[in-house]
Amino acid sequence: MSTEGGSIRQQLANLDLRIIIDYSLVEWKELEEEEPTGNEWEDRKVGRRKDFLLRRMELAKHFIRTNIEPKWMVLRLLPVLPPELRPIYHIDDDKLVTSDINEIYRRIIYRNNTLTDLLTTSIATPEELIIS
Repeated sequence: MSTEGGSIRQQLANLDLRIIIDYSLVEWKELEEEEPTGNEWEDRKVGRRKDFLLRRMELAKHFIRTNIEPKWMVLRLLPVLPPELRPIYHIDDDKLVTSDINEIYRRIIYRNNTLTDLLTTSIATPEELIIS
């Protein structure tokens, strides 16, 4: 089993966009034929599901039309800007101001290290770790 982004990338690589469009269209048509229940909460739930299905079909059609593979959405390597383009400034004697990208890099590194530690020291499977 792949870990980290590799497993997500593998799942995206196995997607058949035409099947997703077909199943979504069938479900949308079934929901379209249903009469309103009179229950406002249920009717909104059905409306949100129909909106979701439309967005899913539009996205899948866009990927097909533009020859984009869904697996390309997962980065295998993280491009890092050189330090000169993400400087740290000293303000006053005790305050530091950094670029927002530094904070993003810090979070990515922290999460990656935490996941790696959990995968090597835990008996849980990767799916259990990601869900929790």
